[in-house]
Amino acid sequence: INAEYGEEEAADLQNRMASGKFSLNDFQKQMATIRKMGPMREIMKMIPGMGGLMDTNPDVDPGSEMKRIDAIISSMTPAEREDPGLIDHSRRRRIALGSGSDPSDISRLVKDFNNMAGMM
Repeated sequence: INAEYGEEEAADLQNRMASGKFSLNDFQKQMATIRKMGPMREIMKMIPGMGGLMDTNPDVDPGSEMKRIDAIISSMTPAEREDPGLIDHSRRRRIALGSGSDPSDISRLVKDFNNMAGMM
């Protein structure tokens, strides 16, 4: 049943991405799935070209970065997660306070997400 549910969820995600409806909720679910696979540093070493990147940047901890992104997304309202375009200056400040981060981190996450969603 778990494998069947995983396949169904993957197909739903693929349809959402193809139709341009990939949201921060979907992104957060994908990050949780990746975290279940094990330590992020070990996963990245298995990706061609990423192992060397991890060796050249030993002080970078991809696992803590994912936790920080998760905290930011969790501090957003459901509407903000579905439509990051709603996030204005005051919302950015509230999200930053709720996630223990800087408002510029919120801006960077939204910008990076929009760039990534645009490529899909």
